[in-house]
Amino acid sequence: KENFEKSSIIYGDINDFIERTWGRERYESAMAAYEGSVIIHDVARKNSIVHTDYEDIVHAPFENIIFTHSPDNLTSIRPILSSGKRIVLSGGRLFESVRGEPFPFDADVYIRHFTCNFVGYASEKGSYKIIEKDGLLGPVDVDTPGDGLMRVDLYQDIRGEYFPALTRHDQYYRIRPDSRVELVTSDAELSSGRIVENMRPKLMKSK
Repeated sequence: KENFEKSSIIYGDINDFIERTWGRERYESAMAAYEGSVIIHDVARKNSIVHTDYEDIVHAPFENIIFTHSPDNLTSIRPILSSGKRIVLSGGRLFESVRGEPFPFDADVYIRHFTCNFVGYASEKGSYKIIEKDGLLGPVDVDTPGDGLMRVDLYQDIRGEYFPALTRHDQYYRIRPDSRVELVTSDAELSSGRIVENMRPKLMKSK
């Protein structure tokens, strides 16, 4: 035991280090270790071998839990990490540092899309709705048949700044050399761009 605790690297069969017998007392002790902590937890869609399925972890009784190792095409009510995000813990609350300013994770849904990330804020007049199927969530157009869990406005997450989700195929966002975000509209012959405003401060104040 003394050598084990002093070692920074342990060589051996991992099964020799695993406690195989679980009971209620050990379960409650393990759960208590997470109380008041910030938890960064892996997540998968369904029937994963190496990560935890979304349905099995999303309602865990912890306030500060963020998902990582998430697959593309995942919608979550918990925040989803992506490359480049800077997380700050202050006063027991989680924030994302954006251009040096802390912002709470206060969106109602977080979407890891195939090409980019989105967040959704609940809105009675939202253009999209969140549906649930087989334990997984997803955004669809508000006119899609069937009931939704909520209506939302969607915003594209670019380095922690939020911009209205684009619906036109001839438009896209780009980051300029001066680090500002530009909305570009293009066709076969020319393109034009204009600086767009980060909506996150206004969305935060309205919550």
